[in-house]
Amino acid sequence: LTAENLRNNVLKAVTFQLEIPKVPNCEQAFNQMINVAQKLSGSLNAHIVDDNQKPLGDLQIEKIRQQLKIIHATMVARGVMPGSLASMRLFN
Repeated sequence: LTAENLRNNVLKAVTFQLEIPKVPNCEQAFNQMINVAQKLSGSLNAHIVDDNQKPLGDLQIEKIRQQLKIIHATMVARGVMPGSLASMRLFN
């Protein structure tokens, strides 16, 4: 799958999803996901939007990042380490 193939084919959306319980460092995974989404949108002359099709800019991305930090901290405080076998069993 190349950028050229994507440009020449009908493609309505690419969805990125982060399953917090399955990654040990959700902030790092989120940052990597956003970087890939930004590169992909740039090469395809596309837009990054949320699940309601509203533009996802730096402010919205930072809000999501802060929410992820809270979820991660809550899991850790409750003894559930994201990315651990216990976490994956609990959330599967």
